[in-house]
Amino acid sequence: MPNHVTDDIFALMHALETGYRTRDLGALDTLLATSVSVTAFGTGVDERCVGRDAVLAQFQKDWALLEAGSVELCDSTITITGDAAWVMSACTLTFRIDGTDGSATGRSSLVCVAESGTWRIAHWHISLPAEI
Repeated sequence: MPNHVTDDIFALMHALETGYRTRDLGALDTLLATSVSVTAFGTGVDERCVGRDAVLAQFQKDWALLEAGSVELCDSTITITGDAAWVMSACTLTFRIDGTDGSATGRSSLVCVAESGTWRIAHWHISLPAEI
């Protein structure tokens, strides 16, 4: 696979990180696929989103709970076949709640689709591993 394809997906991931950190709902909206129904899972039991509006509403819900927050995707593995790609990443979540800063290590998976030569997010799953 040409390097520019993986570079484009890394750029999409960086735009996701930036949009979340800066709370730019419009920028995040441009990252979501339009050719398929966008879906997402979060860490919370109720964080199951089907459809673009539900995904965008989840971002807003997160921001209402957090004074500040960010997601950093790292140690990523990208697999591409045709117009579909999936990305497995470790992630660092940082946040401020009630004036207290915190962080957690999580996991993320993205499913991306190519639309008119641009990679878009079709599905995002982010969660914290359970310790049993």
